[in-house]
Amino acid sequence: MNGFNPIICPSCGNDEKNVVLQTWGKYEIRECPQCQLIFSWPMIPGDLEFYQKYPVYDNPNIQVSKNAYLAIAKKKFNRRLLQMVPPQGKMLDIGCGNGAWVKVAMEAGIDAWGIDMNEQSINFGRKVYMLDDTRLLIGRVEDLYQDHKLTSQLFDLITLFEVIEHVADPSALIRTLTPFLKPGGFLALSCPNEARIQWGGRIFADYPPHHLTRWKPQTMIKFMERHGFTPVTISYDTSLRDCFWTYCVNRLARKKRSRQASAANPGVAVKTSWVRQYLRCHFLFLDSLFRASLIPFDLILRGVGIGTMGMQLVFRKEKKPMPQNV
Repeated sequence: MNGFNPIICPSCGNDEKNVVLQTWGKYEIRECPQCQLIFSWPMIPGDLEFYQKYPVYDNPNIQVSKNAYLAIAKKKFNRRLLQMVPPQGKMLDIGCGNGAWVKVAMEAGIDAWGIDMNEQSINFGRKVYMLDDTRLLIGRVEDLYQDHKLTSQLFDLITLFEVIEHVADPSALIRTLTPFLKPGGFLALSCPNEARIQWGGRIFADYPPHHLTRWKPQTMIKFMERHGFTPVTISYDTSLRDCFWTYCVNRLARKKRSRQASAANPGVAVKTSWVRQYLRCHFLFLDSLFRASLIPFDLILRGVGIGTMGMQLVFRKEKKPMPQNV
């Protein structure tokens, strides 16, 4: 066919006909028949204007940041991850946000850096966690080759927490990072688990241009293997509370959009206050009895390997160089 331009899967490169699952605004949400990656077409992420209005991102808050730091420090996966790094080892966190994970790693004795393109988050993190501009860097992954602070470094661990689902070219991301990782070093990532149960509905953030890809565990493992990495460990979020949380967060997002619409159009009334809506959605999660009541169900989900939200994976870089045409 003259002029035919196949839509190529961003994971495996398959250019056979992808299945269109649904349309979402200007995007088509497609599934690759070969590797089962679900991806958006076109693969165009949100711009600055989109994220300035997006419900996920609020103004930085010191108490929220401190709570996030404590949660990161306590998370079992993160504690185990830090134990995989040798004493005085080096770590680079891609998409570091305000740098909470960098701070946790440094306090564990790791020589850690973070990079993020959100200047506001970086500046806030520098202030809250008292990290200077040699530790938290403003920029994109592509800027690593230009940054003199990092070009001479080889890292024992590179982390990509909630990053890969946002990028337009996942393969280019991994190819860019691989030279900065020591042979035998670890790359750890997390992202939503597309194979999870979704009794609370699909979370509103799991659509383009915010999330461009949706990964099943085996899709991610095969993707990383093609780039010269060996899977080390994988874990899943297994808490039934995630289903309730998703339902409530979707309601909160709709309410926030209503408030934004009301501000833009004063004639549109908002019936319920934001505070009241927040309390309605979250009062159950402030109750430890509610959390405790779900433990038996969570144990069952964990036992059969059914996820409820995200997944966390660790890969080891092969010591032998891989062909460049992956």
